[in-house]
This record gives sequence, C-alpha cells and structure tokens, in this order.
Amino acid sequence: IDIERVHDRKTPEAAERPLQGQTFVLTGTLSSMSRDEASDWVLTLGGKVSGAVSSKTSCLLAGASAGSKLEKAQALGIKVMEEAEFLSLIQPYRSMKKETA
Repeated sequence: IDIERVHDRKTPEAAERPLQGQTFVLTGTLSSMSRDEASDWVLTLGGKVSGAVSSKTSCLLAGASAGSKLEKAQALGIKVMEEAEFLSLIQPYRSMKKETA
C-alpha cells in the first residue's frame, strides 16, 4: 500500500469516515482500479485491510474471478460488496481528491 498516496488525498473528517472500525478483505480482479488503490481507499475512509477472511472480517470486496475467499466469506455470513457498490461508496470522496489536487 502506497502510504504517500493515502496522505496525498484530503482525509475526510472522522464523521465522514464511513468505513471506520470495519475490516475489508479484497479478492478477485477489479476492473476500475488496482487492489492497492482500493486498499488505499479503505484506509482513507477509516477501515482496515486484511489479507485473509475471518470471523472479524466486516466486508469482502469481490472483483471478477473471486475464489476461495468469496466462498469462505459466504460461509461465514460476511457482507460481500461488488466493485460497483464500492465505487458508489467512494465516489463523493473521489471528487474531494480532485478538488485538492
């Protein structure tokens, strides 16, 4: 994860950090961004990123060709978010980044 990219964008105030306290796991191929960039967004919005699905996982961000992590998340009843939903979530913050660039 590129920490400089995380700090380059305007960090939302605590009240505007919708992923605060949530742990995300990423799997599969994202079509609109790299997994590193998606991880940066999770961190910027207050969340944590883990490499493995566990009972502590809040959400699995699933791209194309998601495999065993998706199966495990479904078995544990963990929320699965597709890329389109993630893009909708970060969209307001993307415009904040452009304004500060």
